[in-house]
Amino acid sequence: MTTDPDLEQATAARRAALVQALADSGELTDPAWRTAFERVPRHVFVPYFYDHMGRRISADDADTRDAWFDAVHEDRALVTHRTGGAATSSSSQPSVMATMLEALRVEDGVGMKVLEIGTGVRHEVAHCK
Repeated sequence: MTTDPDLEQATAARRAALVQALADSGELTDPAWRTAFERVPRHVFVPYFYDHMGRRISADDADTRDAWFDAVHEDRALVTHRTGGAATSSSSQPSVMATMLEALRVEDGVGMKVLEIGTGVRHEVAHCK
């Protein structure tokens, strides 16, 4: 298993690549949101998820750790809870989060606040100060 500094360096590089891809596609244009996406580590909020077969993919499982690491740094939704075999909660696709957050048109320094209810794994709300 990688050491914490190694993990931090690897996750920062993968976050930067994802943010650049979102910016290149035009889904992340606001510099403030871009900074938030660069700083907020999705892997902290998604320590495991379930694949399309219902198999648990986890940072703590040596057999699935690499798949977990790749997935948490990709632009895709990840199922985080299942009930009776059905997906009941997820971490939203980063491009969808960027689109929703930018649509808010939040302005710095004017007292605007964001209230999000039902945030699931709380990854999206972590982007809001």
